[in-house]
Amino acid sequence: MGSREGGHERTQARCHFRGGTTVFGDPLALIVEDAVDPDRALIIGESVVHRILVTVFLEVRENDIRIISARRATRRERRRYGAGKEG
Repeated sequence: MGSREGGHERTQARCHFRGGTTVFGDPLALIVEDAVDPDRALIIGESVVHRILVTVFLEVRENDIRIISARRATRRERRRYGAGKEG
């Protein structure tokens, strides 16, 4: 992989991470407990640029959240989000 490709991947990852913060503003977002770590949770929601993202986070204190990761939702996660919007 060339250095240009690696740079693009890092830029794309940063964009998902920044966008991951915006899903908290989605009134239809789904919050799901993490099956592996009970302190963590996942939020599936629509970002401000209309992408369905999954953000993994934990609540450090009341109203204080630490984001662990953010990524584009899988097809299954997008369907789950869509079902929540319709219901």
